[in-house]
Amino acid sequence: MLSVVIVDDEAPARDELRYLLESFPEIRVVGEADCGREALAVIRKLQPRVVFLDVQMPDMSGLTVARELTGYPSSKRPIVVFATAFDEYAIKAFEVNAVDYLLKPYTETRLEKAVARVRELADQGGQAIPWEKILELADSKQATKPGPERITVERQGKLYLLSRDEIIFATVSGRNTVVKTARGEFYFDGILSELEARLPAESFIRTHKSFIVNINQIEEIQPWFNNTYNVLMKDQGHSEIPVSRTYVKHFREQLGI
Repeated sequence: MLSVVIVDDEAPARDELRYLLESFPEIRVVGEADCGREALAVIRKLQPRVVFLDVQMPDMSGLTVARELTGYPSSKRPIVVFATAFDEYAIKAFEVNAVDYLLKPYTETRLEKAVARVRELADQGGQAIPWEKILELADSKQATKPGPERITVERQGKLYLLSRDEIIFATVSGRNTVVKTARGEFYFDGILSELEARLPAESFIRTHKSFIVNINQIEEIQPWFNNTYNVLMKDQGHSEIPVSRTYVKHFREQLGI
């Protein structure tokens, strides 16, 4: 039996992966985490054999979490399967020996291959993981691979191509990822973290688990409780968006506050 911890800052993504993994009799999901710091605490406590680790998270990336795991004794170091919304070219770096990846959105076929690989590695002891080389390659790929200039979105059954600069902010409404622009609201076919991965980090910032904002579209920043903020956007309704405590440090650094 392979004990598994799922790490992803998006609850729907964790739920989806847990649901898919539960179909494998050799897998037992023993815990979840929604950020890097919680991931390290959960991994330290539960000592899972396998960690499905999201690459992009607000407080620290999955790569940073993986680097922290390099300090673990080899007997307690879990096998890591990275999860990412980057396209296949950008994440070829992960396909090295003992580490695998899953491309979001997950597919059952690809997950079966990942589980088979994990099972094989576990049977072999899963010790000789070339972490440093893998992380070095992953960093270079993510830094150099440009994202698409336009985002495909949907409204009333029709598809549109949005320039990334058109996006004022994006949020979650029910099971939908909503993109707000001067032309109105559109729907992105994917979870919020997948959209975030396709937006330039120098212009877009996560302020809350349910919000990504275009910093060039911020009209006003209002101090709020517990050293947090609300931001007013430049859309027609001057939408008020929270900056939660989880994201406030990065928000201040990004905007030089």
